[in-house]
Amino acid sequence: MKKRPVAADFDYDYIALEVKRAKAERFRRCCEHFGWEQIGRTADRRYADVVHLRFRRPHDVPAKDALQLLQVRLELAWNAGGRAENALAAHTLFALLGLLAVAVCLLAAGVLLLVFLWATTWARALGFVLAGLGVLVGAEGLRRLAGVTGKSRQKHRAAIIAARRQIRALCAAARALRAAGEEQAAAIAANSSAADGAADKAAQTKNAAAAAGSAEGAAQGGGI
Repeated sequence: MKKRPVAADFDYDYIALEVKRAKAERFRRCCEHFGWEQIGRTADRRYADVVHLRFRRPHDVPAKDALQLLQVRLELAWNAGGRAENALAAHTLFALLGLLAVAVCLLAAGVLLLVFLWATTWARALGFVLAGLGVLVGAEGLRRLAGVTGKSRQKHRAAIIAARRQIRALCAAARALRAAGEEQAAAIAANSSAADGAADKAAQTKNAAAAAGSAEGAAQGGGI
């Protein structure tokens, strides 16, 4: 996930991100919990599995500072989960390549050995070298494959699960924070309206009292 700078705006804050296409929808839903609204999505010009997302959020969103801290933790959790997924995929790919290499080397060695009677000395030597190389590479591939299915696989999967749980927890915290901030903002607005109403009423009472005093003074003056 990469950020790109965007133009300034007095009413809204904007962010532009680069994410994997397969994770774009999940990321959009997650950003909504932080008050961000998606306003654009475009494909990358070079990579088919990357999309560019653009979001905006009101500049005066309640609890903005606290939401920003949660968002930093969200980005760290997303990156940690992505690294674990990439590591798991890399181990699996290396194991498959190792198995393919041993198959190819052993096949080549077998072909050379099958024509042993018609082969020269260097061909026989090359056959044994290829066979040995195939065994070594295949053994390493099998070891990596065993690691993927064993402790390494469990480690990477545990990291992925932990990152996803943290992302869900951060989204829930952002929802609760926004709800509390909106309630507080509504309470402040209500108190402000009540205070303004009381002030207006007091001003009206004062004006009425002043008017009554003036009328009384005028009446007394007329009586004299």
